[in-house]
Amino acid sequence: MALDDAVPDDAAKAMRQLRADLAHRLATATKATVTKATVTKSVHQAVTSGCLSLDDLLPDKGFTRGTFVEWLGEGAGCGAGFLALVAAREACREDGFAVVIDTPRRFYPPAAAACGLELSRLLLVRPQCEKDVYWAVDQALRCPRGSAVLAWPQHIPNRIFRRWQLSAESGDCLGLLVRPATVQPEPSWAETRLRVIPRASRNDWQLTLEILRCRGGLHKNQLEIVIDEQTGKIQSLDSRDMASSMAIAASVAEKS
Repeated sequence: MALDDAVPDDAAKAMRQLRADLAHRLATATKATVTKATVTKSVHQAVTSGCLSLDDLLPDKGFTRGTFVEWLGEGAGCGAGFLALVAAREACREDGFAVVIDTPRRFYPPAAAACGLELSRLLLVRPQCEKDVYWAVDQALRCPRGSAVLAWPQHIPNRIFRRWQLSAESGDCLGLLVRPATVQPEPSWAETRLRVIPRASRNDWQLTLEILRCRGGLHKNQLEIVIDEQTGKIQSLDSRDMASSMAIAASVAEKS
């Protein structure tokens, strides 16, 4: 059944308008980002997560294009959305653009720019209903110049998720989904699934990442990270502490 089958006339009209608008914007973005006829994305190339310590835990040393990554967390400020945005930024850093399907109506482009995402590589879509979300994500994943699709879906029917996964694979696009932790028991077509848990900290933004699912074996499935809220830099607590210890040791050596 088509996504817009058996919907009221007003809803069908709204979906047709969305389709026309998104098709135009994708076509425009495609023309704007193609600088050479020979420029293409490397098939299934790994994309850094933006955190080298997390990359080191993943089999491909990053997220694989043509697959989905799910970030599960509780509440808007849990850090899942920020980490997904960083991954979208990295996916389109050199080529293509990121499509943001903003169903929560909370996406703020200036904040994304402050995070390092070039707004010229951003296409923001705000669907009006769930069916529009399903269609918009599917179309964005198939776009030849789309490098990443970021969305905040709640419930995803299994057949829709499977369709998205096939679209991501055919478009060689990285799908990034931010979802509530309550969906963890549900089946998923994501290749990588991570749980984001805030850590209590007085001075900085600390999170625990649990790798719930990942293709291939893992020697470690949990990581504590810290985010510099001024620069957006992400690093593991271990590496941050090691760098701090080395700096102190160097300072002591200079004074001795």
